[in-house]
Amino acid sequence: MTKFVVESVSKYGGRIGLIKNVERLPDKTFKTPMLLYLHPQLSREVLELSGFELSKDFAISLPVSNVEQMEKPLEISGKGISDFWALKESLTFCSLKNGSIFSPSASQDKDSVPIYRKSERLNITPQRYMKMMEVFKPDFYTTLADGDSFKDCPKRRVAKASEKSRRFYEESVQLKKSSAVLKNSFMIGTIVGGFNEFERRKIVEEMNKKSEDVDGYFIDGLHRNGHEAAEIDVTSLKEIVSSTIAQLPQEKLKVMSGAYLPNVTLELIAQGIDLFDSSLVNLVTNANRAMVFNFNINKPAKLFPEIDLLDSKYKDDFKPFLEGCSCLACRKHTRAYTNHLLTTHELLGPMLLTIHNLHHYREFFATIRNAIASDKLKELTELISEQYQEAEGKLYYERKIDNKPGKYKENLIAKDFI
Repeated sequence: MTKFVVESVSKYGGRIGLIKNVERLPDKTFKTPMLLYLHPQLSREVLELSGFELSKDFAISLPVSNVEQMEKPLEISGKGISDFWALKESLTFCSLKNGSIFSPSASQDKDSVPIYRKSERLNITPQRYMKMMEVFKPDFYTTLADGDSFKDCPKRRVAKASEKSRRFYEESVQLKKSSAVLKNSFMIGTIVGGFNEFERRKIVEEMNKKSEDVDGYFIDGLHRNGHEAAEIDVTSLKEIVSSTIAQLPQEKLKVMSGAYLPNVTLELIAQGIDLFDSSLVNLVTNANRAMVFNFNINKPAKLFPEIDLLDSKYKDDFKPFLEGCSCLACRKHTRAYTNHLLTTHELLGPMLLTIHNLHHYREFFATIRNAIASDKLKELTELISEQYQEAEGKLYYERKIDNKPGKYKENLIAKDFI
């Protein structure tokens, strides 16, 4: 049975954890803090080109909103989703929604949570969700919850979401216990409630009644995904996460999803969060940008965190995206060539950005683990924070539609962001 063990805790905060005894991968051990790979172009080739070692220190994130349509073929095959994607060596993680896609508020049914597929709205019940977990066979997964809340969400909406999520949690526990496939699976309880400590506490208290029923915690319902996570008020975020974590068993896995900026991610790691997805990589890539922020504490140069490769100033720039980067995009291609690809709408342009940005973010997480192990997380946090403070107000992640910057609109659905 899969286990999570805290190996060490640094003086500044943050911890090194181990995920081991995974049923599919009994001989593998995965270190946290760890990155959950989340991207529409999910393939073994993209991962390998981005420098990922498929059996080491990362997991594949599979939001139900992305993979629901695969349920029937997988049910017929009888194999899990890791086999389907030829990624048997990698951990797989399932949650409800894609953290990089803005989820507009919608009318809610009391017995389900909505997701969107093309122009179709699908209402997912706990029974349907757990059936999908039986079919997908992920190595770990979150419970179904209503996370449709945000900073200024009405208290009544938050209370309803919290009550529904507590009920869904209880149903999920019972469904897991009665399932021959899931009874020994690694289930992560979802904690929602917006920025309302009282509502979050009620869910935590429910989970703590029988702590053996849940193997970890997913702190959700703080934003509606997409750009909102990148723009979130850091002080309020730290306060609500800190108060939530204080009520949870220290020894269990803790997960958050969303496009948090690297300096915010480091603050959350210092508080005890173990897993994050790569939503930010998707937003940065969609904005035609390359990540270039410096995380080398031995050479603490301060760089502007991103460069916009669609900017005409790069059309004659024959340097790599980032000097010294070992990714395929930087070794084989230039800023000028990528500017040309993006200007002419060639698909290779976004793919090169994906390869570079994923590689850069993977290296960032490897550096985080090293910094925690050597008690240098504080120095790393200061280096990253200085770069993002200087960039404050200059970074935004609007999805470009028809090549024109466009604000997210409440009536847009998932198809517009994929």
